[in-house]
Amino acid sequence: MTLTADASRPSAAKARPAPQEVRLLSDTPLDDDDRDVLGFDALADALSELIDSERTATPLTVAISAPWGAGKTTMALMIQRRLANMTAQRNGQRPTLVCWFNAWQHADAPHLGAALAAAVAHEADRHRPLWRRLLNPLPSTLISGRARVRRVLKIALAALAVATVAMLVGPIRHLVTELSLSNVEEDRAARLGPLFITALAVLFLWRRAFTAAEAAARFVQEPATAAALGSMSAARAELGDLIGQARNGGRLVLFIDDLERCPPERALEACEVAGQLLAHEGVVTVLVADMAAIARSAGARYPGPDDARDSDRDAAEAGRRYLEKLVQIQITLPPPRPQDIDALLRPPVEEPPPAPKPEAAPSPSPARRGRVRAAMLRLGWRPFAAGLVLSIIVFSIDEEPALLVGLPPILLFVFGPFIGGYASIARFLDRRRTKRRLVAINDAIDEVAESAPAEKLEDSVREKVGHAQGARAQEVDALVRQQVRSYLIHESDHLKEVEAYIRRYPPELPRGAKRMLNHARVLTRVAVDRGVLEGGEVSPQHLGKWTVVSERWVDVATYVKRKPTVMRELEHEAQAGTLGDSFRELPTHDLAEVLLREPPLSNLVERLIHFEPGVAPPGTDRP
Repeated sequence: MTLTADASRPSAAKARPAPQEVRLLSDTPLDDDDRDVLGFDALADALSELIDSERTATPLTVAISAPWGAGKTTMALMIQRRLANMTAQRNGQRPTLVCWFNAWQHADAPHLGAALAAAVAHEADRHRPLWRRLLNPLPSTLISGRARVRRVLKIALAALAVATVAMLVGPIRHLVTELSLSNVEEDRAARLGPLFITALAVLFLWRRAFTAAEAAARFVQEPATAAALGSMSAARAELGDLIGQARNGGRLVLFIDDLERCPPERALEACEVAGQLLAHEGVVTVLVADMAAIARSAGARYPGPDDARDSDRDAAEAGRRYLEKLVQIQITLPPPRPQDIDALLRPPVEEPPPAPKPEAAPSPSPARRGRVRAAMLRLGWRPFAAGLVLSIIVFSIDEEPALLVGLPPILLFVFGPFIGGYASIARFLDRRRTKRRLVAINDAIDEVAESAPAEKLEDSVREKVGHAQGARAQEVDALVRQQVRSYLIHESDHLKEVEAYIRRYPPELPRGAKRMLNHARVLTRVAVDRGVLEGGEVSPQHLGKWTVVSERWVDVATYVKRKPTVMRELEHEAQAGTLGDSFRELPTHDLAEVLLREPPLSNLVERLIHFEPGVAPPGTDRP
């Protein structure tokens, strides 16, 4: 039987549409600022400048709050990248060390706060000077399993090196021969055994006798016992010493992510350990979590002086007041707009490849020199140490080693100091030159800031110090921009106007006033960067009023962020004297006094929430 196709009907292959590519979006944080469609760049700039600024007092705890899936981790990664760039621009001056702790991954730990302390101690130990790590090693409790294996291997290699070196000393070699079972002269390889065992035992005993952070290790191993014995102050002091040795005049930034995914009790443990044991000079803790959920957990555990709470709202308020003791500034990410979600779901636009540039004459590449110097710096004195150990081993086993066997270790031993010395001297000179530049730039800022407006301050400082230092323009420009922005986040005309407004409506407690000022600094920096205050429609007074509402009436601000039109209804009821009748679920006590004051927020609150830029006057440039 033969099957034939019907010529009058189109074939199935022609009727079937062309297959479309199936695009799946990964639920992972963005690792590239170019893919930021939610407008987090200005907020990440402001927070990183606040964290990095020398004018920011520490210890400091910052909270990045938003519901699940709103981009908190993406924001934290953007801050981390900016901090790394700032340190690189300063050639390592005031380095920023980053420790990332995912609380959800450690949720099964017996005590989440103890796991956090161990992670910080381990990260700090990695950046301590080598001589401190050798003389005062961390207890095994404070390091990971892989690090324990590496430590055992290093001790074994060190014992072998010590035994080998000892065999070159005549009295020691003779003593080992006399103490052996027979006085028959043994070869050197056979005599290495007793010396190796002895050196290994001495190194293990040294580690036991001179270990660092013993009280902190006891807390990590048995938190309840350490608290009962009153050794928490000793653990805090030891962790502070470790952090101080590691940060080298810079700062340690601790990111604690996914707290709200942990059980409430565990999340509070981590917050309390961060606020009690890890709050030291130079430490900035960034809590990446839905702080409303953490506040509800804290309110359930610490109800406050009045145990008779009328509603869950009172519990949340008690929790927020408790967290104010731990968090100095809380930034709530604005809810995404429909156009932001649409841009996130659109496929990326493929840009055409750039046109090839004409070939230029070959010249020394600063980037290549930088990579070579960085590679030599990573090697340091390791070639010298390796050559020394290998040379000793070769010459101790064989009286007359072959030239091909002994030549490589000898070369490492001879040329190793040049590698380590060049890298060390180059780093020292780079940091010294950068330090002089920073001093000159800061002096210029103090001198020029009184006469130059904020938008022209960077250009004025660059003109004053750029040629005087005789440095490459690109390096000077990066340092000038960094120091000027650090200055403006604490000292600017717009910020002074915002602060003058919020001082009219201070919170009841001094702690709340400090939080409000910190919040105002970040919001003002973002507003200036995004051009919100341009055009004259949005004034610093609007920004100050919105800051007051956001800090003193958190539930009201949260509701307005979800539905900005509510602000008009609130202002209308405040004028009518009926505020609270339509919004009984919101705590509006004393809110009417603020809403009745000029300027009104109803027409501009959405721009303040999303930092929408205004229209700049003709002939002006945005900073």
